[in-house]
Amino acid sequence: MISQTTLTIFFIFAFVWFCVGFVLIAVPAIREIKNIISTGTDDFVKAEEKQNEN
Repeated sequence: MISQTTLTIFFIFAFVWFCVGFVLIAVPAIREIKNIISTGTDDFVKAEEKQNEN
């Protein structure tokens, strides 16, 4: 049977792992959303059309 201390360490590690994964995904996504909003949708559409031409 697993001791309470081992289980506590495991859950702390799992929580930290989850938080690190969340930050690695959320931070770039939030930056990208801010870039899209700040540049305006017209620039985004033009860039997408230009990329589709190539």
